[in-house]
Amino acid sequence: MTVWNDLEAFRKFKRGWDSYGAEPIDHHCIDKAKALLIKLGTDWQPIPMVCGGVALEFHKDGFDIEIEIMRSAVPQSGDDNG
Repeated sequence: MTVWNDLEAFRKFKRGWDSYGAEPIDHHCIDKAKALLIKLGTDWQPIPMVCGGVALEFHKDGFDIEIEIMRSAVPQSGDDNG
């Protein structure tokens, strides 16, 4: 499967898809993930999140990066100084 097929498959996830009551994957999160992947490239692995969001993971050459896309995300930076 390609990253695009994986993301499209998330649209079919119903409440409880993880058998523990997970939220269905929000279609806006899927669309935002696709838009981001157009800019970042398709070396990322999409992961469904139990809250209804989508995580994108990148593991290559010693780099491990994860981006979480959620319905009502508040932008955060790595700078704790404000």
